[in-house]
Amino acid sequence: MRYLLLFFLYFLTLPIAKGKQVKILVIGNSICEYNDMLGLFQNIALLNGKEVKIKATFEGGASIAENICKNLIPGCRIINYKVESPYWFKENKQFSFFIDIFKKYDYVLFQGRSASDSHFLEISKSIANSISKKPTIFIFQNYSSILWNDSLRRVSLEKDKAVFQTICNSNKRIKLFRVGDLFDFAQICFPETMLLRSNNHPEPTGSLLIGVYLYDSIFNEFPAINIKKNHKKQIYATDELERCINIVNEFKNE
Repeated sequence: MRYLLLFFLYFLTLPIAKGKQVKILVIGNSICEYNDMLGLFQNIALLNGKEVKIKATFEGGASIAENICKNLIPGCRIINYKVESPYWFKENKQFSFFIDIFKKYDYVLFQGRSASDSHFLEISKSIANSISKKPTIFIFQNYSSILWNDSLRRVSLEKDKAVFQTICNSNKRIKLFRVGDLFDFAQICFPETMLLRSNNHPEPTGSLLIGVYLYDSIFNEFPAINIKKNHKKQIYATDELERCINIVNEFKNE
């Protein structure tokens, strides 16, 4: 019994191992700059003991190829990024220095592009097929207010979803991050919850909803609702977090 007690006391003195740091690269357009989802996601992760490192690059109105060439590839000699970057990428996508950019991340989130961006689809496939094991690629499905032209919005959403699903089916590491469907579900089933402003930018609850969805998609669990009452580092309301968890949970089970 004495030896068991000594072993137990020794065990208590051992340092608690930190969890593996999760590295995420976010590439998007200006939509994401008006969205606090990354800050909220990182805050939720921090309070739940997850170590997350995020690099984000946003280029308003730019294609994915243009954004990558302009902001992520050092020494990319291009005069007109908008015109030349898709062709530069097509010629150089197998170069080791390009692949090296992505293989150090666990997750890459492509945000704010429609299915009409054919280079975006090529890039997603190229990364997944050229790099083994990681990263997992999330394709951010766009959202819009249900108060806008509902029929046109639905047609656009379904069209993009069909194209994205085809590309996701080609490689199991490419996943559709179904924010558009999630917002539709929430706006219909929880109409009292304000998610989007009139300018189509998320309300704080909308950003938190995406943050909770991203947390569940990466860690395969929901965050704890009550960390500490009035935790000084908590930047979201506990009741709003609980509401968002309930919405995402019902959305997953619909």
